[in-house]
Amino acid sequence: MITIQVKGAQLFFLSLFYNSFDQLKSGEMARNFLAITAGIISCFLMIFAIEIIGHTLNPMPVSVYDTEAFKNYIQNEAPKSFYIIVLIGYTVGSFTGGFVTSFISSTKKIVHAMTVGGILMGIGMYNLTTLHYPSWIVICAFFTFLPPAYFGSIVSRNLFAKKQLSH
Repeated sequence: MITIQVKGAQLFFLSLFYNSFDQLKSGEMARNFLAITAGIISCFLMIFAIEIIGHTLNPMPVSVYDTEAFKNYIQNEAPKSFYIIVLIGYTVGSFTGGFVTSFISSTKKIVHAMTVGGILMGIGMYNLTTLHYPSWIVICAFFTFLPPAYFGSIVSRNLFAKKQLSH
């Protein structure tokens, strides 16, 4: 593992993604940072769109802004379809984020897609545990982040490789 010396501090994190200082200077770092940022944004947009559709099909009787009423609804009154839509949103969002990240990044496409999946998993698990979702949904949601991000990266890589070969 190569580390970079910057004013006496070793940046081990950057060395995970880049093999030499030349890669950092060539603009790959900026492009890969943009890829991860675009992947995270696309994740949230996809999850938001799916949850809007879910709330249209299955309107909530309580306001999201009343935290205690919303927690009570999630724990006791929410139908199973409410939880399924959350899981579908996380899965499709992770897939989309992995796809977009892999499409934009210039190197280590799978690593960057999995980074997006990991960030989304952290945020999603925080959301599920602080709102006290049932334990079965938290366990199921654990598997809806990293595998779809990985498969999104694979699909993007294969789709992009086929386009390059056909030209």
